Amino acid sequence: YRDSTKFVMFFNSVSSSGIGISKAESEDGINWVRGSLSFELSAASTNPWNTTMVGYPSLMKQNGKLRMWFAGYSTANRWLIGYAER
Repeated sequence: YRDSTKFVMFFNSVSSSGIGISKAESEDGINWVRGSLSFELSAASTNPWNTTMVGYPSLMKQNGKLRMWFAGYSTANRWLIGYAER
């Protein structure tokens, strides 16, 4: 999405701690800089779910809030749909 001064992208990423959602920013929409090496949203941050991974973010900015829907794969081998906002 486009913020007032930059483009912002959330995407699936993989690290030694698993699969999660990370964030990158760009001033021109071509050259991207990834933020922190830690996840913006990880399986550990989805309590009360017991998930082994989160990913596939879909975002919408509405009424000043950033809303994200995402998928989580549970330890019971089921896909779940999650929601977060800020």
